[in-house]
Amino acid sequence: MKKHLVAIICITIVVIALILPYVDGLTTSFVHVDKTQVSRDRYLVVAGHGAKYLNVYQTPGKQSPEWADGLKIYEGYSCKLLAYDLVYKLLKADFDAVLLNPDSFDMTLVERANRINQLFKLDSRVVVISLHHNAQAVDCKKADYKDNYGQCGYTSTATGGATGIEIYTSPGQTRSDTYATYVFNAMKESMPQFTYRTDLSDGDPDKEANFTILSATHSPAILIEWLFMTTYYPDCVAIADDSIRDIYTTSIVNGLKKHQNEPKN
Repeated sequence: MKKHLVAIICITIVVIALILPYVDGLTTSFVHVDKTQVSRDRYLVVAGHGAKYLNVYQTPGKQSPEWADGLKIYEGYSCKLLAYDLVYKLLKADFDAVLLNPDSFDMTLVERANRINQLFKLDSRVVVISLHHNAQAVDCKKADYKDNYGQCGYTSTATGGATGIEIYTSPGQTRSDTYATYVFNAMKESMPQFTYRTDLSDGDPDKEANFTILSATHSPAILIEWLFMTTYYPDCVAIADDSIRDIYTTSIVNGLKKHQNEPKN
């Protein structure tokens, strides 16, 4: 009798373990639309720069040196992958989201701004999330690394390499600042190992700049500079790490979730 009872318990545990993943999926995705949360915002995710087409990188510059171990970061290619991942995770979280520039070819800043404004005119919920990697001006005479193509950088922060994460909004206090703060806090909580480059003079952590994607657009917009391509360690190593990339995009979604759950002002 005891053997039969143990067998039944074991079978029950196995069945529950098999069913749970599907039940969890049904609570977040494949259910009737009436049972999902209404998305307060519609996120336009912008991948900084063009990607690769026929093995040709579409945006001159905007890349790291080829490091000694063969690692090389193409900003547009890396950000395109991050952007697709972010859109997927936003959709899974029941947000309305779309990638603004899915093509491998580059879209000019003016084209991006015009497209955003067209969509904002049709849907006032539009919020822009623009993804980039950073780079510092490098003097090859002072840098400690030069690749076979003449591009220079720093092997680490100890040898002069810049590091860290920045979030930008347009000048002044706007709705963009609120989104930036929520995303910043979620990123810092999820990735405390990185340096966060901030401007706290106006009471929030984001920096302000007249970037076209921020100042020439009518919707709220934030631009994230995630780590430096000109510094091998820790930045380029982290950019290429799939587990850290996953944490990065997930943290953005978590910040936006917290924003949506706050009472609307």
